[in-house]
Amino acid sequence: MYVDPDPECREDGWGAARSTAVGATAALAVGGAYVATHGFAQYLTYTDALPAGELLQFAVIAAVFVAHEAVHAAAYATVGRCSWDEIRVEAGIEFGEGLDPVHHSVHPTRPVRRTAYWLCLAAPTLLLGLLPAAVGLATGSALATFVGIVGILLVGTDVDPAVTAWRHPERVAAPTPPS
Repeated sequence: MYVDPDPECREDGWGAARSTAVGATAALAVGGAYVATHGFAQYLTYTDALPAGELLQFAVIAAVFVAHEAVHAAAYATVGRCSWDEIRVEAGIEFGEGLDPVHHSVHPTRPVRRTAYWLCLAAPTLLLGLLPAAVGLATGSALATFVGIVGILLVGTDVDPAVTAWRHPERVAAPTPPS
């Protein structure tokens, strides 16, 4: 079965809460495991690894955000077997509606296999969230753990599309592309 990558489905009432809760719970688990293993004082040293310390941490957050979307694009190109022309990047800032004025999306312009869609949604969380967090936990690197926590928190943007594709296949199903 194929999934329409941009179904324009309306988020259900629990969509935003669910998306936030998944990322926050996972980030708290990683942070708690790091503090339990290496201590809170060790975690606070993550800025020591940055040339400008506390100021540069915001650049790290922005870099992880951009890398998150780039990993989506690379995943759609490889796992989704899309050409680069079939991958759409959308970004913008719109003040006035809702609490999140930043809108961003990277998605293919044609249907992809449902399993590939889920893998493409999960790729940034795996590569930029869980992998650095695991490295940080194993080595004691506070900076790797910080990057992992930021990467895990960004999973919130991918939870609702994944749940929609799982729970409501009729809303996102598209005909099989012609061979």
